[in-house]
Amino acid sequence: MNQSEKITELMPSWLKAQAEIKNPHKTREVKFKTTFYKYALLSDILDQNRAILLKHQLLIAQNIVSDETSVGVQSTLYHESGQFIETDVLRIPLSSGSQASGAQAIGVFITYARRYQLCAFLGIAGADDTDGMVKKDEPEDMSALMNKQAPKNLITALYAEADLKGYNKEAMNQSTHVKFKKTMDEITMKEYVEISDIIGSLADRKPQKAEQITIKKGE
Repeated sequence: MNQSEKITELMPSWLKAQAEIKNPHKTREVKFKTTFYKYALLSDILDQNRAILLKHQLLIAQNIVSDETSVGVQSTLYHESGQFIETDVLRIPLSSGSQASGAQAIGVFITYARRYQLCAFLGIAGADDTDGMVKKDEPEDMSALMNKQAPKNLITALYAEADLKGYNKEAMNQSTHVKFKKTMDEITMKEYVEISDIIGSLADRKPQKAEQITIKKGE
């Protein structure tokens, strides 16, 4: 964290704003395996709190920073006096040789990082606690869920995880076609879980060619 030499004008305004700021409405739901949780969109958090901040002469600015090896987000709370409080940069490493999937993964990370830092600054919960995730115990519901097509946001996150380990979008789709005879965009939740477990077990390395990633056939 970094801050201006003085924050004597910023803090009183910040305390007044805190009295009015509330947790955002969680309008999006993510389902994974036997649990699901809700979270608030970045745009909803901004819309709900921007007027409150401006009312107390406050503004949160979020900047994208990058270099040859990483990209990150840094958030700063400003007061009209010029006083400020600034977060550390939240970074993600860039995988060399990243293609379109890498650019998409970076976009997902930036949105996540902005929401994460914004909620931390505002002192609000932008998503359900992990401990509060609701379990679905009914086998019929679980079976139906696992046979549904995997949501786009989970596919994007899986691309991001694989890209960080050196496996690009082409490699993922080739392997998925060999295993399931379909593209990544067509896989079910059951297939998503299987691929996710395999990606999670891979070492952080850069393959020499796309064919080096292997998804073994089940028994």
